Amino acid sequence: MLRIVLLAFCLGTFALTAKATVPIRVQLEWKYQFEFAGFIVAKELGFYDEIGLDVDLIEYQPSVDNIQLLLRGQADYVVHNSNLVVHAPV
Repeated sequence: MLRIVLLAFCLGTFALTAKATVPIRVQLEWKYQFEFAGFIVAKELGFYDEIGLDVDLIEYQPSVDNIQLLLRGQADYVVHNSNLVVHAPV
């Protein structure tokens, strides 16, 4: 739950400075399920569009390493566990 709140805060903070539609890629840490309902409903209701974000929610695929996607710039945000901090570049 804390991850969702932090991501929503980051997206909201970024959106305050956005003037045009900004594409954002969010890699989920698992398949679409109740845990991500807030992200999915916000997209369906157009909340991201209202603040100038074009959010693309990317469902987890077993063959994909979420951390590597983030580090290579193929995702802007990744919903993941605290293991992500260990891989953060210094």
